[in-house]
Order: sequence, then C-alpha cells, then structure tokens
Amino acid sequence: MTINFFKQSFIYFFSNIISRSLSILLLPLYTRILSTTDYGIFDLLIIFGNFVNVIVAFEISQSIYRFYHEKKNKKKYCSTSLWFTVFAYIIFLGLTFTFSKEITFFFFARYDQIVIFNFAVIYITLNGIYILVTNQLRLQNLANYFLKSSLISGVVTIFSTFIFVIIFKLQLIGIFLGLILGIFLGLIYSINKLMSISYVLTFNVKALIEMLKYSIPLIFSSILVISILFMDRYFLNYYLSIQEVGIYGIGYRISSVLILIIVGFQLSFIPFIFKNYKKKKTPLIIGNFLTLFFSICFLFYLFLSLFSKDIMRIFIGKDFIEAGNIISYLGLSLMISQFYVFFPGIMIAKKNYLYLIINFIGFLINFFLNIYLIPLNGIVGASIASLFTNIFILLFSIIFSQYYYTMIINWLKLIVYIFFVTTFSFFYSVINIFSLEEVYFKILLFIVAIFLIFFLKIYNNQKLKFFS
Repeated sequence: MTINFFKQSFIYFFSNIISRSLSILLLPLYTRILSTTDYGIFDLLIIFGNFVNVIVAFEISQSIYRFYHEKKNKKKYCSTSLWFTVFAYIIFLGLTFTFSKEITFFFFARYDQIVIFNFAVIYITLNGIYILVTNQLRLQNLANYFLKSSLISGVVTIFSTFIFVIIFKLQLIGIFLGLILGIFLGLIYSINKLMSISYVLTFNVKALIEMLKYSIPLIFSSILVISILFMDRYFLNYYLSIQEVGIYGIGYRISSVLILIIVGFQLSFIPFIFKNYKKKKTPLIIGNFLTLFFSICFLFYLFLSLFSKDIMRIFIGKDFIEAGNIISYLGLSLMISQFYVFFPGIMIAKKNYLYLIINFIGFLINFFLNIYLIPLNGIVGASIASLFTNIFILLFSIIFSQYYYTMIINWLKLIVYIFFVTTFSFFYSVINIFSLEEVYFKILLFIVAIFLIFFLKIYNNQKLKFFS
C-alpha cells in the first residue's frame, strides 16, 4: 500500500508544482507590470475567490472524500455532487454580475474596478468547478490524468498571460484572462476523462442531502480559516493602504513555495488514510514517515528564510522588496497551516465540530493580534499575527486528533530539530547585510541542518523499511 502512496504522492507533488508555481513563476512579471496598488487589488480578489469556493457549493467535495470508498453506487454520489456544484455556481455568477457595482464598492470603495471584478468572478466560478473535478481524479487514483490536467492549465495560463499582459497591455484584466483560459481548458480535459467513469446524467436528492449533512458543518470551519487568511489584508488596508496589501501579497506568494512541498503528499494522504486507517500498522508507518517529512519541510523552510532576501533582490521589482522582511514569519505560518491534514483523528472520528471550535478561537486570536500588531509593525505585525494563530490551530488540532487516532511520531527529535531551524531563521530575518561571506555562512548553516537529520537519527533506514 505504501509504494502506491509514494508513487501517487510524487505525481501529485509534480502536478502541484506545476499548478501552484504559476503565481510564483509569474511574480517577476507581476511586480514589474503592476503597481503595489494593482497587486493589492489582485490579491484581495483571489482571497475573495477562496471564500466563494468554500461557500457556494457547501464544501460538497469534502463529502465525496468521506463517502466515496463506503458507497457501492459511486456514480450516483459523484454525479450529484458535480451537477449541484455547477448549478450553485451558475446562481453565484448571476447574482454577482447583477450586484457587481455594489460588491466592488464594498471591497475597494470605488467603482472603477467593476470590469476587473467581473473577470475575476468568471475565473472564480470555473475554478470552483475545477477543484471538485480534480478532487475526483485524485479519489479514483487517476494521478496521470491529474498531472496532464495541471500541465494543460499551467502552460496555457503562463503563455496566455504573457500574451494578454505584454502584447495587448491588458494588465490586471490580462492576468485574469490568462487564468480563465488555463482553468477552462484544464476543466474540459478533466471532465472529458471522468465522463462515464464517474459522471453521468444523474441527480439524486437523497444522496445530496446525505452529503450536505456531512459537509455543511465544515463550511463554518472553512469560512473561519479563510477569514483568518483575509483578515490581515483587511486590517492592512484599513490601518495602512492597499499598497501594503500588495507588498504583503507578494510576501505571501513567495512564502507559498513551501506549500508546494507539502501538498503533493497531502493530496494523496487523505484518500490513503481513509482507505487504510483501520490497519494496525498504519499509525506506525505514517508516524515514521511524518517525523522525517516534517523535518524535511522545516529544512526547506530554513533555505527559503535564509535566502529569501537574496532571491527578492534578483527577481522581484524594487517596489515590492519590503516583502522580504516577512518571509521568515509568513513562510512558517503558511507551512504549519497545512500540517493539520496529516493528523486525521478528528475526521476519522467524524468530530468535525472540533475544527469549528478550534478555528473560531483562532479567528478571535488573529482578530485581536492584527488590531494590536499592524498599527505597531505594519506587514511584519500582520505576519506575526498569522504565525501565532496558526501555531495555536495546529497545536490543538494535533491534541484532539491524536486522542482519536494516535500517530506514532518521535516528538522529541522533531521538536529539537524545529527549534534549531526556527532559531537561525528568525535570527537572519533581522539581518539586512548582503555580502558574499554571508552567503557562504548561510550555505554552511543549511548543510549543518541537513547533517542534523542524520545526527538526530530522524532518518532511520530500519523504520523506513515499512515503506518498501
């Protein structure tokens, strides 16, 4: 079972690099074509899209994860989820076009962004359906199709964005046109592969009610998570300006490279764990893997933190260079925000209300920290607020999940390694010197961090024999 897990993980890892690296690969273009104000607008619209993709279809894609392996008539559930999602987004599209003027003014206190908003809404709609369909590819272990879909979407987006932005000089509209075209073609390819395999012209109300009973409680938790993500932008815009939102957004995009490492395994982990969690060896097998995996994640985090300012000087436009000051905090925050998935006890026990409670408290923590820290420290304060919030959420997610389904992880070695990595990361976050000697020292420190994985015996070949 584990060989297939790693095979699937590698394909998803590569697919995720393709799809999620778009925002990173296009950063040099964004930061040279767009002003900090324009990028701030773009960032707020993308966050708005995250809200929509959670709310509109009532998180029904989460139900598919939970019920797919338990139901005999899989097509009935899969098809119902697809047609319900399409219908929900058609309603959303109609409402947002009707009230686009009012919504635009609510976000930006101005009416000159209505056209951009409408293009963003089209992208958000297509992306919402695309998320459901690509989740279905993962559930059925159609990793090769998932990879091809990501390739189509990614390549088309990159080339079309360059054409619309560089040749036709459409700026923000051109960016959204590129995103729309890429997602549309990826969606067409994915649906075509799933037709007759998973999707047929069937809609079952009873199946829909059963799925919504499971997924609707998850909506409130997801809304809180997205609210935490959106809150820092809101208060930056409120206390400072949309320009700071743009700079913060660039820091967020650069920091999100760490998610690329995690999500490949994350995408295959959820179907894997629901299929195998009842087997006796699974907690030990996964626990051994996670001890090493988390250490490697922190190793990559150290590399990004050490060299982020150097990377910024080379690739990012000068108006956004200040974003380098927040990557040590924001990178760690984004990375640990993804770790909760690897502790599935709450989901296995169907205690989803615990996520709601944890995220609600996290929401309150983030709210008050942003109010206090942003006026004092600007974008650095916002990134620190995000970090402390996600530490709290992860800590209590682990505590409750381990109670219901215990993963056997070597916590002592892992905590020692994390302490080493974060100490040197935060130390270098306050250094603004750029010299060849400093680069050499950073490289040496990174090599020492690699050595520590072996010195602490985090990597143990005997334990990892379970995966062979």
